[in-house]
Amino acid sequence: MRILLISILGLLTLASCTKQEPMEALIDRVFTVAEQQYTTMDTRLTEKTLPRTLSADGEFVPSNIYWWCSGFYPGSLWYIYEYTRKDAVKTLAEKNTLKLDSIQYVTRDHDVGFQLNCSYGNGFRLTGNEDYKKVLYQGAQSLATRFSSVTGVTRSWDFLRRGWKYP
Repeated sequence: MRILLISILGLLTLASCTKQEPMEALIDRVFTVAEQQYTTMDTRLTEKTLPRTLSADGEFVPSNIYWWCSGFYPGSLWYIYEYTRKDAVKTLAEKNTLKLDSIQYVTRDHDVGFQLNCSYGNGFRLTGNEDYKKVLYQGAQSLATRFSSVTGVTRSWDFLRRGWKYP
């Protein structure tokens, strides 16, 4: 019995010593898959929607531009473009970034930062497009309206919940 256990442990040890994939190969593989997924995902969107989730049944559920994570999809496209330098990915990133144009004027919550920095921020960083910079500045001005010099913080939301007076 003891010999059997030692033999099994020895085989498991040998099996775990397989050669690992080099980091560069792993990164290439991951970005290839991401590019395919994000390109395919774009075919499910309209000019006013962005990806949100899958339902319990596995159905695609889009969001409108005002959902707090709406900047993540165009932001991810910018990261994929940064790695691949493919014009088709850049075109998708630009298209989906521009969907968020009206977010620059939102003053009702603090999500403006997530929405604009991921999309317009990465777009500006990678392209130097001054129009993106203008949107970022206006978004910052809108977000700044939520700052209170009395409390010294930016108010996240306008609702009161469980005694929160300044969430």
